[in-house]
Amino acid sequence: MATIRPASLTPFKPPVFLNSTYGFESVEANEAAGALGERLYAREYNPTTEILEKRLANLEGAEAGLVAASGMAAFGTLILLLLSQGDELVVHKTLYANTLAMVEQAVPRFGIKVVAVDLSKASNLEDAITDRTRLVFFETPVNPLSRILDIAAIAERAHARDVKVAVDSTFASPALQRPLEHGADIVIHSLTKYINGHGDALGGAILGDAKTHPRGHATGSVGGALGCRTAAALMG
Repeated sequence: MATIRPASLTPFKPPVFLNSTYGFESVEANEAAGALGERLYAREYNPTTEILEKRLANLEGAEAGLVAASGMAAFGTLILLLLSQGDELVVHKTLYANTLAMVEQAVPRFGIKVVAVDLSKASNLEDAITDRTRLVFFETPVNPLSRILDIAAIAERAHARDVKVAVDSTFASPALQRPLEHGADIVIHSLTKYINGHGDALGGAILGDAKTHPRGHATGSVGGALGCRTAAALMG
């Protein structure tokens, strides 16, 4: 009887790396891994979550991806890494309830001014942007009313003032909408909803070009890292 060797098998699903830290054969190997950027500790880097990030980036046509423990963790990471005290954030007047609570109650505590405007008319953005505006954020379709906003028109006006655009595309998923193709710089998702599709996992994602994308595996610093088991479930 022939013996089947593990090395000859191709797994149907990605392997799950359960370790919290990584071993190295030498100090030099450890330093080389560290030089690649935050690849020493599972909160900062995990091969399973990296596979999910690459798959999501491919679906959205993005250069880089970062997954987080939930959609709200993704949004919080985005805000903390792209905005600083004194900056201004423009948002659509209607947002997911928890996102609205964050921009109304939490974000201003960091010295970031939040300006809510009706972006159903892209021209309304003209008066909302100032020299301190760094980011325009909105959902489309909008949660919970499913109203559709014009990504291209909003992005054109924002970019004319050198302002980045981030779109929450959770309700559409990459199957129906790819915001980067319409001019957005960053797209975020609550993976909990349509991308997961079977109601058994929480997750979030930030996807965009390599230059604009939040630095490194930043959830390792912010604390909203996605677990490897959840990453595997999301890919299942």
